[in-house]
Parts: sequence; C-alpha cells; structure tokens
Amino acid sequence: MSELTSMEDFPKTFKKFYSCNENSFAALKNRYFWAAFPYQFNDPFDCSPILWDNNSFLKNGLDRNTSLQNILSNTGIVCLNNPQEEFENLLWGYYTDQSGFSVEFNQGQLSMDFSKGQGTYLEKVKCYKKSDFEKFRYSKDQHEFSLEVIKWIKQKEDIWEMENEWRYIFFDCNYVPGLQSGDIKTRKKGYSKEAIRSITLGIKFFEGYLLDKTENGFIYDLSKSENKFTIEILKLLTEDLNYKMKWMHLTQDLRMEARSVNLKNENPDRIEIEYL
Repeated sequence: MSELTSMEDFPKTFKKFYSCNENSFAALKNRYFWAAFPYQFNDPFDCSPILWDNNSFLKNGLDRNTSLQNILSNTGIVCLNNPQEEFENLLWGYYTDQSGFSVEFNQGQLSMDFSKGQGTYLEKVKCYKKSDFEKFRYSKDQHEFSLEVIKWIKQKEDIWEMENEWRYIFFDCNYVPGLQSGDIKTRKKGYSKEAIRSITLGIKFFEGYLLDKTENGFIYDLSKSENKFTIEILKLLTEDLNYKMKWMHLTQDLRMEARSVNLKNENPDRIEIEYL
C-alpha cells in the first residue's frame, strides 16, 4: 500500500458528473461540493468500518462502531474524476444517465480554494482486489490515526479503477448526516468561479423537446420540459455567459464528443443552442 500522494502526481484537471436535481442545481449555483460523511457511499466496500481492526479499539476500551462514528464526525470527502476519454462514457451513464451535466475544474485553483480550510488532503484512490484490502488500526496518536483514516478512505475495489478517482479529504466538518447535529454548512465546501474550466451538457440533456433546427444549432423548448431543474440549470447558465460551454454528441463514427456551444435565452420559453 502506498503512502500519501505526491503533489507531483496531481492531475491538472478534474471532472464532476451531476444529475439534474435540486442538490446539483444548488451546488452549481452556489459553487460548492458536498463533503460526504464516510458512511454515505453506496458501495458497501467503500469506507467500510469492517476494515478497522476491532482489537485495536478493544485494547483501548473502545467500541469500534461507536468510536468511529464519533471520531469521523469531522471527516468529509469530495469525490472527483480524471478519466481517460475511452472510459468517460461509462461515468456519464453511471452518474447522469447521459441526461445530466459535468463540470471540469482546474485542480490548482480548486486546491488553492480548499487550502483555506484546516487539514485538507488531496489523494488518488487506490483500487485493489477485496482480498488485498488493508486493515487499519486505531491509534491514540492523532497524526498517526489521521494517516490511517486517509489510507482507509482512498481504498476501493478494483472494479472502479477505470474512474481514475481522486478525493479531497477534510477534517474540519462539524455535521453528521442522519443525526442532524452540528453545522451543515461545514460540509459545503465552496470554490471560486475561477476554478471552473468548462461545463458540459449530457448527450440526452435536450432529448425530447427540441424545436426547429437553426442554421448553426437548434432550439430547446423550456415549456415542455418535465424536469424543472433542467430548466433552472439552463437559465442559470444563460445568465452567466462567462462559462465555457460544451454539449456531448454522437459522431458518425460512433464516438461521444464534446462540442463547444453557446446558449442564448432571448425568449423566456426557449433556449437557442449555437454551435461554435
């Protein structure tokens, strides 16, 4: 198992994939990530408390599950990706059903924005066979225990390797989901507008409600959309034209390709998408 990731290995950019829902709209509008509590992940092998050596807690007179819940209450995780192009389609399917959007971030600016917090780490997720998973031990030494927590958080099963996942790990959160205790704002990790490099809309983002094609694009009918957050996201993006916009489309040789576009909202019920 490796130690902490070297800064020399940090990629220049990250991507975050979103579905069109209330949480995604709020995160984009207010420019923040939700720093998840370790037990919030859907993958049962991701941040599993079973990977902690129970005896190391018992020797210190502690119950493993209760102690971890209390100790990890200040821990938050933001998951981002730096996928190879050949695997990006899978992430669009997993996280957006091809109908959401992705945001590309400048890693340097993002890390600078997060450096204002206390105890923030950027780590590459390491993927292994379950049989090779490492066990972790409780330690009274705070620094040593923090390193164990970090290594635990960045360990996943090898079926996820193609995601090329990276995680920002925070130790300054003060809110436990489910218990509704503490300050929920401490799990909302804000970033600057300069951290966003581009925003890409999914290949099915406009599906079903296209109106007339224009000479250099097409028109989207907002009035017929069944997802109000698709509408809100589009209105937000047309209000702020400083973002570099793209739209995924399928080429004739069956490749998914991000095409640069411009969004115009001259009519309250219509969005004009112009190819660049």
